[in-house]
Amino acid sequence: MALLGAGKPPVAAGGASPTFNKTAGPAWQNIANGSSVATFSATAIGTADAGRYVVVGVGLHAAATKVVTGITVGGVALTKAIESTDASYKSSLWYGNVPTGTTADIVVTVTAAFAISYIGIVVAEMTLPTPTPTATAMRADSYTGSAGSVSLTVPSSGIGVIVAMVTKGVGTADVGTWTNATEDYETISTVYALGFAHTTTTGALTISVAGDGDNNINMASAAWGP
Repeated sequence: MALLGAGKPPVAAGGASPTFNKTAGPAWQNIANGSSVATFSATAIGTADAGRYVVVGVGLHAAATKVVTGITVGGVALTKAIESTDASYKSSLWYGNVPTGTTADIVVTVTAAFAISYIGIVVAEMTLPTPTPTATAMRADSYTGSAGSVSLTVPSSGIGVIVAMVTKGVGTADVGTWTNATEDYETISTVYALGFAHTTTTGALTISVAGDGDNNINMASAAWGP
């Protein structure tokens, strides 16, 4: 889809359909014990526009009680749409109106500075005529070796966004093939893989990722409509 035009006023609720443009999939970060903040500096966030929303998908490996508590993009606080947690592995989707800039520091804050290891993000820009998601869905499981899936209902003329974190006990992780969604990013840090995908197919969908064997799969998804 075409990028948003600069200087355009925000789209009113009930207006045009949401649009989606992928912008960045930065490298994973290894956060040492004693830190609770990860900063992804000068991350691409798309074309500046008064109606632009930045959507961030997060994959986190941390102690069981540690979760993402907040994200800022260029100082703008995002809203959490959905979070999936399972022991040490978590995935979540966050969004917020960020009208200015083509790059920004994205700062992710976690519950507490204890046993945090890896964190990854994937980023897109969207127009969201109605910012609040119409539906959300999540999945969390432990090393089943099977594909992971979520059941998400995308409204008419709407869009669905999905983030999937895949972990592997030994070897290199791989999100694998998506079903009923188009992959936008896959970023890998050895045993951790983070996938980001979207769909404009409407209705009740089962969206899945194949994984690659001895996997833990966490998925978080959200849908928006006009």
